[in-house]
Amino acid sequence: MDATVHDAFDTSLETPPHAGGPVLHAGAPPEEAKIAMILLHGRGAGPEDVLSLADAYALEGVCYLAPAAGDLQIEKRSWYPHPFTMDFDKNEPFIESAFSVIESLLSHLAKRGLPPERCVLGGFSQGACLATHFAYRYPRRYGMIVGYSGGLIGNHKQVFQPHGDLEGTPVELSGGEKDVRVPWARVEQTARVLRAMHAQVEIESYPDLPHTICREQVQKTRERLQALLAGLRK
Repeated sequence: MDATVHDAFDTSLETPPHAGGPVLHAGAPPEEAKIAMILLHGRGAGPEDVLSLADAYALEGVCYLAPAAGDLQIEKRSWYPHPFTMDFDKNEPFIESAFSVIESLLSHLAKRGLPPERCVLGGFSQGACLATHFAYRYPRRYGMIVGYSGGLIGNHKQVFQPHGDLEGTPVELSGGEKDVRVPWARVEQTARVLRAMHAQVEIESYPDLPHTICREQVQKTRERLQALLAGLRK
């Protein structure tokens, strides 16, 4: 799919440093889509990378949006500068900025007929951490949460107290057991916390997979997106 910058999704009034970055769009126009998927890229990558998943999903009726992280002058296109397993406050200003961009996109989509229950948050690595932690921070019914190699953000002593109601939101968490950047134990912990908040969590590990996304993961996400689309009336 061809990706273009979608000027209608202006985030310039949100919290810096990620405010005002380009938002790439692929797939159906939001006004014609049945669902939207906000795709969040990983550290050192960019929106064009994660937006390539739209081609792999190859589904009609989906509006894909991929915002770009700002330049933190530490490492370009990173949502936050430190590992996600460090103290939360080390990354907090950057995470809060990223959350403001996500919330802005959800607000724009809602005005175009796509409320949060028709929106999927997904990402890889840092993007997966943002997607899962955003759902944890702001519990409500989402279309789906997809986390490829990521989990809740905070150090190993952090207590993630379940709160609020995700109202049966489908959550897909997956990753590799050989992933040296994302401890599988954190993925499992994330699954427990989100289940306690009434999400329908599917967790899938891949024994030989390093820090990347494999075809089987993409295929499972595609099937779940198809199920989401089939359950809608629009």
